[in-house]
Amino acid sequence: HNQSKKVRFLRFWFYIGSMDVLHELIAGMSMAERSYFKRYAAKLGEGSSTNYIRLFDAIATQKEYNEAAIKKLFASEKFVKQFSVAKAYLYKTVIRALRNFREESSIQSRLKHLQLELEILMDKGIYAQAMQVIENGIKLARQYEMLTDLNEFVAARLYMLMHNYQPLKGKET
Repeated sequence: HNQSKKVRFLRFWFYIGSMDVLHELIAGMSMAERSYFKRYAAKLGEGSSTNYIRLFDAIATQKEYNEAAIKKLFASEKFVKQFSVAKAYLYKTVIRALRNFREESSIQSRLKHLQLELEILMDKGIYAQAMQVIENGIKLARQYEMLTDLNEFVAARLYMLMHNYQPLKGKET
């Protein structure tokens, strides 16, 4: 199993090292995705994360990929000696960051849909279902540390409890 993992990595490494796929990936990123990547990479906590952010920025500024210019820019850095490894690591980190960005974006979408569903249920007087939506929203917001959304759901729960909302007969299923 370890052997096949090593072979896959070497194939990936060759692929990244031989083409400008990293440049293509970075060039295709939106400003929000680039900003998210920088925050994501900074959180990795490795001392080398700064170098990878600088490498990311250098590649992002190029209209056409020019590896020689990048190597010249970072000539004094240790990672240039194993540049293809650095590019492969940066590529995988960008992909992970984009995956997380999409995941968070979809979580935000799910939370907004829950808030809309809550509003509809409250307007219809279907309070037991509304309370279930609140609990689901709290759980999801807490799990993904979406504090603004968490506050909104907690406030809605508190509002319902303070006003002693009870399910209306005939409205609940």
